Amino acid sequence: MASARTPVHQKHPLTPAYRQRLEQRLHAHGYTLRPHQTEAANTTGHVFIRAWTGSGKTEAALLWAQHNLQDMTASGQGTPRLFYLLPYLAAINAMVRRLEEGELQAGGQVGVSHSHAASYYLSRALEDDCADDTEALAAARVSLAQENATRLFRELIRVGTPYQPLRGALAGPAHSSVLLDTANSLFILDELHAYDPQRLGMILAMMSFWESLGGRFAIVSATLPDALQDAIRDALTQDVHLVEPPDGTVFPRRHRLLVRESTLTSTEAVTEMLGRIEAGEALLVVANNRPNARALYRKLGSIARRMHGDQDAAILLHSRFRRDHRAAIEDRIRARYHNGQTQRQGGVLVATQTVEVSLDVDFDTIHTTCAPMDALCQRFGRVNRSGARPPADVVVHTPVYLPHRDETGLFADGVYPKEPVALAWQILRRHHSDVIDEPMITKWLNEIYSTTPGSWGAAWRDEVEQAAHQFTEAFLNWDEPFRDRSMDKEDFDAMFNGKEAVLTTDQTEYARRLAIDNGRRPGRLLAEDLLIPIAGNTHTTWNEQLKVNTIDADYDEENGLGRIRN
Repeated sequence: MASARTPVHQKHPLTPAYRQRLEQRLHAHGYTLRPHQTEAANTTGHVFIRAWTGSGKTEAALLWAQHNLQDMTASGQGTPRLFYLLPYLAAINAMVRRLEEGELQAGGQVGVSHSHAASYYLSRALEDDCADDTEALAAARVSLAQENATRLFRELIRVGTPYQPLRGALAGPAHSSVLLDTANSLFILDELHAYDPQRLGMILAMMSFWESLGGRFAIVSATLPDALQDAIRDALTQDVHLVEPPDGTVFPRRHRLLVRESTLTSTEAVTEMLGRIEAGEALLVVANNRPNARALYRKLGSIARRMHGDQDAAILLHSRFRRDHRAAIEDRIRARYHNGQTQRQGGVLVATQTVEVSLDVDFDTIHTTCAPMDALCQRFGRVNRSGARPPADVVVHTPVYLPHRDETGLFADGVYPKEPVALAWQILRRHHSDVIDEPMITKWLNEIYSTTPGSWGAAWRDEVEQAAHQFTEAFLNWDEPFRDRSMDKEDFDAMFNGKEAVLTTDQTEYARRLAIDNGRRPGRLLAEDLLIPIAGNTHTTWNEQLKVNTIDADYDEENGLGRIRN
């Protein structure tokens, strides 16, 4: 804390007053705590929380955390940290605001723990977008101080990805403190995905280790297949209690499933989507890859703008934008399609997987290409989000199977392995025109992940267990205390984050921003707004003077990264 030049947070912001405020808020609108929220609030130890989108899962998880925090403190485990772990950066940023400004009323007491934390603080500090270099530099210095304070363990609540505390496995002088900081902690894992067995295996291995250090877990999801529950239970030694709405609960039936044999980019699909735009609907289009998303945006965007007469009637979102442009795009999306708006606006958002667990938005309809069932459920959750309207159309188009440049076999649109997507497609075709809800999707997931010998689910389970074993052997068994693995840091980070580069056309501006503070970290933070995330295997050129990867590529603020040359 002396290094961070900040006092330790000794009073936990998650107190019994949270439940009182929540019940008062619900009562003011004529509601009470739902049964699954009350059950979670009374559960000691590990818990699964499975309930439909919009049913108050986040509140249930916080009630569980508050109860277990008191129990752990009373049993001599100190003041536990609370790690709220989410899969995507945009979801993390939104959750920090929600906890600070809404749920906990704890401004400045929630830390941001991910690789771009300082950029998040800087974007909040410069939201008016009119700061000069002097003001921007001052904001950058404050943002870095905030990031450093979190990195040095100031806050008792931290929101981040699972991969930040996971870095403790690198140990050594730089990372053993991260590992120790997770001892006697509470972990909320929100929307833990099953369909990436390598990453899931690593997370399960670390969960087992954290449990041995006194940790407790809440796994929160709208759909939680039995196979994933079994894998988590096998990784932990203590029982995991399942909390879900009681038998007889009527789940909101928010969606009507429509299956199309045409591909998402076909003439038939585009014609149908244009009809929905012209009817004034708020349309979400989700492609599995960036080229398809860009192509669809070109076909749909001009029609939407002509219909509604404004630029934001058509927006494109994918992962290959500059940091500053990506933040501005997400702000525009939230402003137009935020969940709960009384005055709904039509238009179209064309996106990739980035929209799955990132934004609290609400659309009238979705057209999406087929993907793993877990991912489709997340995409459907952006439509008729609160269930206040009659069942809305969720339209799924046939996938196209292509080779992947780095792996053998075929992949849906070159992204997802064929087998789980093909299984999802078979199920969806059987339920064309059905009105669906989360319990139905959970049954479908159980069918896909069934571990019957010889099935794809059995192979998936084997791959998860192998990944967990390999990670445990490589990182969680010590021949000597805190053996340093810092030399593996770049490879470790690349497994999760890929890498970033600056456009050759932005190098001059990058250098100018660096010079604002003579190359020191605050100036580098301002320059980092120009970085674009790229795949880890993308060929780049290293600029030794600027200490940054560079790429020669087509790029514009509206469409993002295009063709990479050379």
